[in-house]
Amino acid sequence: MTPILAVTFAQGAQQVQRQFGMEEDRVPILVPLSAFSEARTTQPELTLTGFLPQYFIEQGLPDFSPLFSDALARGRALLLLDGLDEMLTAHERAAVASAIAAFSREYPTARIVVTSRIAGYSSGLLPGNFTTLTAAPFDDEAITRFAQQWSLAFETTGVLPHQELSSDVR
Repeated sequence: MTPILAVTFAQGAQQVQRQFGMEEDRVPILVPLSAFSEARTTQPELTLTGFLPQYFIEQGLPDFSPLFSDALARGRALLLLDGLDEMLTAHERAAVASAIAAFSREYPTARIVVTSRIAGYSSGLLPGNFTTLTAAPFDDEAITRFAQQWSLAFETTGVLPHQELSSDVR
């Protein structure tokens, strides 16, 4: 869900943005929390603010520090933090949640979305100013549609640009 939100906001899909109560354009910043947690094993004092540019540089991208700083300072950032449930221990999950809470205090105008599977989230892990939502479960039809679309999308990985795709995959 988090990558879909990132693409939606990057494309400026205003109808969806309004559904999330965000009339203004925001800079989506998608970060896997597992990468943040892993970085903290060697840098225990690392904050999310310090991690953001570091993460993207490690992915071979430019230093986005000026862009992130500006978006955060002007209240135009949408921080999409994916996978709070992916921490290996409850202690690690609580430490990452604490870092998220600190970030939200440092940048109160930033919008922050944190995803977690239900099994990996306990009530009260994030501060009270975070709203907890649960995605509706899939019915049998939705599961079938998702599995078919996922399988077809998977088939396209590794396909060379000049190769023709079957009509199902297309």
